[in-house]
Amino acid sequence: MSTPTSTHAAKLSIPHLSAPNPHATLPNTRKPNLLLLTHRLPYPPDRGDRIRSYNLLKHLSKHFQVSLASYTEEPPTPDQENNLRKLTRRLAICPLTKSQKYARAARSLLTKSPITTSVFYDPKLAQQIIHWHTEVRFDAVITFCSGMVQHARDIVGTKGKVGNLEIAHAPHASRGAGHTFQHPTPIHLLDLVDVDSIKWANFARQSSLIKRCIYKRESKLLRQIELGQHDNIDALTVVSPAELETYQQLKQNHIATSPTHNSITATHMSGFHSKGLRAFSVTNGVDLDFFKPTPDPGPNNFNIAFTGVLDYKPNIDAVIWFATQVMPTLRSRIPQASFTVIGKRPTQAVLDLHEYQNTQVLGEVPDIRPHLQSAAVIVAPLKIAPGVQNKILEAMATQRTVVCTPAAAKGIDAMIGRDLHTAKTAMEYVDLIQRLLTYPEERIAISKSARHCVEQTYDWSAVLTPLTHFLLRNLRTNSVKPIHLPKSSRPLTQPTTSSQNSNTLAA
Repeated sequence: MSTPTSTHAAKLSIPHLSAPNPHATLPNTRKPNLLLLTHRLPYPPDRGDRIRSYNLLKHLSKHFQVSLASYTEEPPTPDQENNLRKLTRRLAICPLTKSQKYARAARSLLTKSPITTSVFYDPKLAQQIIHWHTEVRFDAVITFCSGMVQHARDIVGTKGKVGNLEIAHAPHASRGAGHTFQHPTPIHLLDLVDVDSIKWANFARQSSLIKRCIYKRESKLLRQIELGQHDNIDALTVVSPAELETYQQLKQNHIATSPTHNSITATHMSGFHSKGLRAFSVTNGVDLDFFKPTPDPGPNNFNIAFTGVLDYKPNIDAVIWFATQVMPTLRSRIPQASFTVIGKRPTQAVLDLHEYQNTQVLGEVPDIRPHLQSAAVIVAPLKIAPGVQNKILEAMATQRTVVCTPAAAKGIDAMIGRDLHTAKTAMEYVDLIQRLLTYPEERIAISKSARHCVEQTYDWSAVLTPLTHFLLRNLRTNSVKPIHLPKSSRPLTQPTTSSQNSNTLAA
């Protein structure tokens, strides 16, 4: 099979999807090449993982030549591709159908591989990534979530082997699985975001026998990845200090009693060293220009809102619980109280709540902001809520009062009672929301404090600059002279970008 030239891309069964942008202008000092692996297209940033991966991509593109390999369960729109082209040097989008997901998941049960990593591995995409690496030599690899680990192994390898070959005598060879690249191994950062093995263990405890066995198996196998038992991982990141504490508990037999700060970390990046595996918390941010503060809707507004993807089990459970356990009692005290549910792909169980106890299920909307602005209170009654809940940050940035479970608040660096409220039981929700709807001045004070909180702590540039600094400081190649970041965390200058060709992998 012939390889397309460097000035265009072609649609092939195993294609070279996206050629380097021939019009890109670079400074005299070459920007390092970085491979970003994501299990879902980062654009549009309309759900939790996409918000993080999109802002990560946008920030990294200022300092690296980024090649993005990603999966999509829906045909990418021209808008998606155009926006991603602007931020990438190379782009590969691999379709993933439901039948493929189920088939790969079923096959994984016959192996020792987790369902998660098996679902997100396609040989065509793997060949594309390896081809890129032979062309440009990646200086760094960022694996976004554990699901993409198998693709990372094709570039950085697994512990002690190149395929079936020992690599002890090839310290300067890149350790791709079954491939040897004669140049320094790229630095590999695994962004777990959340410690998924804990989430699957929680699902197991709440499930029937067959699902419990499958979920327990998934938790066990993902934990091996999270602990770096098989993979060459130079650094690992999670989404919050609370999630880092959870990760520490997994490592409790191997880490020092007191975590230590790495010398290059900053306010938004703290962590510990553990037998060669460095772990850090790199929190989520919020787009403070997009989610602008707006005035309280006024004393005659009794609307409560929930936002989130509505085919995700914790969100489904949350809205059903709130509508059935909180709204009846709340409406007996405040008949005008209403509950609005906004989010993509509502399941039938969620749709069935429509018009029950003044509940309105809107489903997907083109812009979430008007619905946040029209609510007096935002709720997040999540029982399982790992990491940082973007829905809470967005509500706080819009200057709205949030009432959530302690689990949902755990990942947010905010003061309970000053920046947001928490409640555990249905009656606690009823009493608290009744007070906030009855006394607007209280919720206005909380909402203003909430906005101030996110302005001080959750600006994306301040959050991600230490991570970029870490990568540039730890590149293993002598041929790249890193472009050093300024010491301040103010937004950095965006280099010139131009579009380039990109195609989608054939199914």
